[in-house]
Amino acid sequence: MLWHILILCVFLIFNNGYSQEYDELILQLKNPKSESAKLKTLVLLSDACEIDEIEKFSTQAIELADKIVAKNKDNKDSILSLKATAINNLAYLYHLQSKIEKAVLQYKASMVIFEEIKDYNGMAMTYNNLAMIEKDLGHIDTTLNLLGKALQISKKTNNINMLQMTHTNYSSIYIRMGLITEALEHSFFGLEIQEKSHNDYGKGYALNNIGSIYFMQRDLKKAEEFFLKSLKVRESINDEVGVATVYNNLAKVYDEQDKNDKALEFYIKCLEKRNLLENKEGVAQSYSNLGSFYLKIGNHNKTKEYYQKAIEIRENIFDKEGLANSYEKMAAYNYLTNNIKEAEKYGLKSYRMAETLGFMTNLESTTKILSEIYEKMGNEKKAYQMFKLHIKLRDSLFNQETQKNLLTQQINYDYNKKKLTDSIAFAKEQEVKDLAIAKQEAQLQKEKSQRIALYGGLSLVIVFAGLMYNRFRVTQKQKIIIEKQKELVEEKQKEIIDSIKYAKRIQDALLTPFSYIERNISNLKK
Repeated sequence: MLWHILILCVFLIFNNGYSQEYDELILQLKNPKSESAKLKTLVLLSDACEIDEIEKFSTQAIELADKIVAKNKDNKDSILSLKATAINNLAYLYHLQSKIEKAVLQYKASMVIFEEIKDYNGMAMTYNNLAMIEKDLGHIDTTLNLLGKALQISKKTNNINMLQMTHTNYSSIYIRMGLITEALEHSFFGLEIQEKSHNDYGKGYALNNIGSIYFMQRDLKKAEEFFLKSLKVRESINDEVGVATVYNNLAKVYDEQDKNDKALEFYIKCLEKRNLLENKEGVAQSYSNLGSFYLKIGNHNKTKEYYQKAIEIRENIFDKEGLANSYEKMAAYNYLTNNIKEAEKYGLKSYRMAETLGFMTNLESTTKILSEIYEKMGNEKKAYQMFKLHIKLRDSLFNQETQKNLLTQQINYDYNKKKLTDSIAFAKEQEVKDLAIAKQEAQLQKEKSQRIALYGGLSLVIVFAGLMYNRFRVTQKQKIIIEKQKELVEEKQKEIIDSIKYAKRIQDALLTPFSYIERNISNLKK
């Protein structure tokens, strides 16, 4: 089984864990501003923490939420939304640990709260999570029904994060059902949304799904390309479950290319990480894949050991999809070791399980091994029936139309991405041009203002000069008038002086001289 798709939506108003974010939240928890602030921090921590701490922080958040609601002080809907989110995170942990009943109970409890407060984003999230559990239980109709509800709500609320997650979940289901065209449409549509919304968590899953489709179509180069892209994204956000999934898928690619050392390296890395995460479903898958690897290189003892470990875990956790795969592999192992009766038993168990689930990919491989088993048993009729069904399933999964659809979707995706890149480049180029134009216009405006100022100054100078000239002309006229008046005054003054002098001469001629009078007076005194 190639795809270990466990796309569980943790409430998307919160970001997936980074150690820096975790450290900051721990500091906030020590000195909370209020009980509601502490509650929000606990819910954030239940999302950002390591797997083994989810239960602790989620439980604390749920208890604190109940305490706050009882006081009836804060916004009740807001507190209940946080409580439901914490319950969802707790359910995520139980699902990861394959505690299916506990996970379902918690998801349903959170759904009751989300419906009560009409939190549509929370409802869409929970529908997605419940759909993945129903998928594991083999209830495909229920799975699709739940995803349909999630998609309807996401479109209604225009929640980009929920839309992309729902499309990715649809894709993983359609892959298993053999509906490749539908899977492609949802995968690339989801990827475009995720890239536009910068949602790396969902983007990692979408890239992995597309890689899985290429792997199905035997395009190992493209499969590796998309798996490596997914790995890069998932490592950047510390998505440990996702990283383990990509390790497994890369190992399958290298296994198909007979790069045995590299394949074994990634199988082991995947198993180690899943053991650390206590991901039972994932561990079983790793055992199954390691069994197939050792079967290929001829180590039958290790093959049987790992196959049996996988079956034991899958039967304990009721992983029907995994069991269909494990039974088919055990059938192939017994066929190769000439234990034909055991081979038929496991082959039929796989066939019935895959038929119940409606997973075409499992049926395609199971019918192939059953046709070989019946041929070896001498039952030509059953061998022919199974081989005929195998060819029909194979052709529906790996036909030219599917290849064409895959290529079309890839071309559309590349074109849209290039168009987006070109539009960004054009926008930047236009921005540079606009800045240059704006700068030029500013310069022209500045020069225009300077010209206006200059012309205004010149006009003022001219006006001032005109005034000064006019003033000068008036002054000159006044000066001429004054000069003429001065000349008249001087002429009159001269005439007066001349008249006075003339009168004095006449007076002097008529009067006795003063010296004569003084002389006569002096003679009389004698």
